[in-house]
Amino acid sequence: MLGASENTDFTFSHEGSTKSIEAQFEGVYTKYVINVSVSSGEGSVEATEIYHTPGEPITLVATPADGHAVYRWSGDFPEGTTSIQEETITFTPVGPMDISVSFRPVRYVSPSGSDDADGGSPLTAWMTLPHALTNVAAGTIVRVLEGEYELTSSLSITNTVVLRGDGREKTI
Repeated sequence: MLGASENTDFTFSHEGSTKSIEAQFEGVYTKYVINVSVSSGEGSVEATEIYHTPGEPITLVATPADGHAVYRWSGDFPEGTTSIQEETITFTPVGPMDISVSFRPVRYVSPSGSDDADGGSPLTAWMTLPHALTNVAAGTIVRVLEGEYELTSSLSITNTVVLRGDGREKTI
């Protein structure tokens, strides 16, 4: 087995032979195995098994199926890893890892949308949050797109949903 040492000596001999081969390898290093899987929902990952050189960053890509979005990446990420809710993540592993990504259905809300639409894309977004919250199944991601929204009453969230906005500066 090759290890992460600076110099590794090997001796090979064949039974019944009087000859042997000796070799010294310098700069031998270990590659970590990164296993990537889909834990739930509909979508795929770019690679399922990656051999990674220590100290180098790695980029993972998840592709949601139509009508779905990345809910989150899971695993023992190094401290400081951010954006675990994005389709593409980049980080520097510190050893072998098992990583998974989960997908959930997604619906959209936009100030320029219509509550008569299906909410299935930014182009067919619903217009109001109350309509979205009463028309999505538990576990759905509701993307609140950039813009100003007027609420005439308080919001009532009766099932488990994920609300994601485009940021405080863009979604009011």
